[in-house]
Amino acid sequence: MRHFLNHAPCNLTYTKDDHIWIDFALRTMPGQSMRSIKQFLRAKYGENRQITDDNYDKSLAVKCINGTFVGRKTDGVIAYKGIPFVGAQPVGDLRWKAPVDYTADDGVYEAYYIAKSPRQHETLDEEASLYVQGEDCLNLNIWKAEDAGDEKKPVMVWIHGGAFELGGTIDPLYEAHNFVKENPDVIVASIEYRVGVFGFFHLSHLPYGQDYPDAQNLGLLDQMMALKWIHENIEAFGGDPGNVTIWGESAGAGSVTLLPLIEGSHEYFQRVIAQSGAPVFTRSTEEAIGCTNVMDILGCKTVAELQEADVEKVLKVCAAKLGLRVLPERDGNLLPSDPYEAYINGTAKDLEILQGCNKDEMGYFICGFGLKPYTAWAADVYDVRCYLNRELVLLCEREHIRRL
Repeated sequence: MRHFLNHAPCNLTYTKDDHIWIDFALRTMPGQSMRSIKQFLRAKYGENRQITDDNYDKSLAVKCINGTFVGRKTDGVIAYKGIPFVGAQPVGDLRWKAPVDYTADDGVYEAYYIAKSPRQHETLDEEASLYVQGEDCLNLNIWKAEDAGDEKKPVMVWIHGGAFELGGTIDPLYEAHNFVKENPDVIVASIEYRVGVFGFFHLSHLPYGQDYPDAQNLGLLDQMMALKWIHENIEAFGGDPGNVTIWGESAGAGSVTLLPLIEGSHEYFQRVIAQSGAPVFTRSTEEAIGCTNVMDILGCKTVAELQEADVEKVLKVCAAKLGLRVLPERDGNLLPSDPYEAYINGTAKDLEILQGCNKDEMGYFICGFGLKPYTAWAADVYDVRCYLNRELVLLCEREHIRRL
């Protein structure tokens, strides 16, 4: 499984025992792993509620624009989980619409539980897919050391990967308690965004599709809204809104290299760390429209009909037919038609960028696909016969199988 194969971005863990348990389940109970891990993760789910009395710890409460949020303290680290960064969740008529900006709220709310993962098909390859899912997923999490001090702290915002089709902040690797415990001078946030066809699906060419002009890049717009919320509220947590680093891995790295190309984004961050991802993780408008052929399988011709389709069927069909082809669109609107040209022309010249690749990154995909299917997929998607040396591919495959 990827998260135990040197793919991890850092030591953002639940606990050592949690990882031992999941690893044990994967190694010894392959037939029951999905059910066991699903039960383990879903046991951590809870719904944050409004606090209507005065019975809460004021020292753990932070007043933000859209409410006062009460966190939980564990071993010197205070966590605020499941904070909404939108004014209305993208459900019902707001499906496939741009995120709604949040508004002022004087209420007091629990921030105890990581909210739902975005809708996606369930797979052992991504633990977050086995958590409770929902389209009402646009929330974020914040971790800070108990001893905040008076000086503003730098902020790191984690954007998870998952090929733009999977993933979520519940993944045990993204629990930032240990990271903040070891680095108390940093505040960490993680943000959720729509993935798959709910986050990246071109609709404007369809009958009545003009009402959905942003559907092809909603996941990025979600990320922008989360960064806006952090910019406007993080100072209340002791963070410095003028010293923000966005960092991510895989699709998260693709995200953090695309966000600098969005107009107005530089107000929200000053540094970028990209691990195994780049603007190559995009598609043209023509490629995006081509992916809507799944509507024929679903028996849908309009967005209205697609709205009425069974969500589980949509997820199943898209996972089978669009695997690793659901990507942000170079639409010439939110994103430039040529992201690399935009970089060459200095669009991100005022930002500090650190980019690299994690060891054995492609071994995860090779192990999951198999060598021949992976090579065929790479040739199809990236128009190359094989961009990895065959001996290196075989070495990665053997090494990952050994570790599994």
